[in-house]
This record gives sequence, structure tokens and C-alpha cells, in this order.
Amino acid sequence: MGLFNPATIWVLIPLAAIIGSMMVKSQRIRAEAALRGVGDDKIAQELRDAILRLETRVANLERAVTTAETERKYAL
Repeated sequence: MGLFNPATIWVLIPLAAIIGSMMVKSQRIRAEAALRGVGDDKIAQELRDAILRLETRVANLERAVTTAETERKYAL
């Protein structure tokens, strides 16, 4: 009989229920992530735009600071 003898079957039933519920939860999480993925594209694009604007501002500030330091150092 092995695995399906009456002494071990009581362990298999709850184990099957636990594994089944984990699989259902995993599928639900994947489905929710897929639904959120549609709206996340707009948010991701907005974040990319904001990062690009900030990088541009930092580059301008770095250029202004280095130009001012260079002019002061060499008295241009």
C-alpha cells in the first residue's frame, strides 16, 4: 500500500489542501499583477519623465557650479 495506507492518508489530505490553496493564491496574485500592469505603464512613464527632468536640472546646476568655480579660480 505504501503512501496510500490508512495510517498516512490523514496526512495527505491536509497537505493537498494547503498546496492547493497556495496554488490558487499564487494564480490570484499573478492575475492582480497583470491587471495592475496595465495602469502601471502610465505611472512608469510619468516617473521616467520626472527622472529625466531632474537629471537635466542636475546637469545644468553642475555646469553652472563648475563654470563659476573655473571663472573664480582663473579670474576670467
